[in-house]
Amino acid sequence: MGIRDALKKREEKREEIRNNTDKPSDLPEGVGRFIRNNELNDEGRTFVILDDPDDWYFYFVHEDFQYKPYEVFVKKHTCINSPRGLGSALENFEKKDGSKCLSCAAGIKRKLYFMVRLYDVEHDCFRIYDAKEFHAQNLVSAYDKIEKTARKFNKEYTLVGDVVQMMKTSDGKSFTFDTADDVELTEAQQAKVKELLAEKPDYEFLGKFRNEEDIRGIIAEAAEGHADKSVLGQASPATVKSDDADKALAEDVKPVAESDDKKADNLPF
Repeated sequence: MGIRDALKKREEKREEIRNNTDKPSDLPEGVGRFIRNNELNDEGRTFVILDDPDDWYFYFVHEDFQYKPYEVFVKKHTCINSPRGLGSALENFEKKDGSKCLSCAAGIKRKLYFMVRLYDVEHDCFRIYDAKEFHAQNLVSAYDKIEKTARKFNKEYTLVGDVVQMMKTSDGKSFTFDTADDVELTEAQQAKVKELLAEKPDYEFLGKFRNEEDIRGIIAEAAEGHADKSVLGQASPATVKSDDADKALAEDVKPVAESDDKKADNLPF
């Protein structure tokens, strides 16, 4: 079996595991855990913010592609040199580390992402907006602006647990939060939000860390000049977690481009 077929088969197996997990899913039929950019067009969507920005899970992603014409040089995948949960210091992971991650050793481009956890009012479930650094900065600014204004009247106010509208910025290049004062949650929705606030998700699972075999396959398939394939002849730089059903399966970031919704916005990856 060739590398292409082997990777495809593993991806299908990974997807099957996600869709048939032992834990019942709270996702309605046809709704993905990760929010796609095109869902935020026009007036956006109504959400409840579940975490302060200081508690947003951060991790790094290796990816290399161009928009026009759209071409993928290296398949998008999570950097092994990323935290597995909350509470880590960003400065400990900012630099590539080839001793921990083979993709770092191969010199593949690496970008910072944040998982913004939100309660989707319409679909009654928690969802994730997987924000590139550029978009996360704008969302944090909008978050802080709303809190600052509200605290003029109530010093104890927090946006965590409150309803917002998430949409594209006026220039269409990023995303922002706005107040949604006209939206009132039902008692059942308030109870669901309270439950979600108390229980954090498994961010390691959501980050979809791959095992070493997968990563070696991705490097082997990378376009010439976009990964140092000589690392494939070396021993493992570190022990990478094995593939189990529950867990396995900085360049400047760009603002939203015309093809983001159609091509690059393909989470989960």
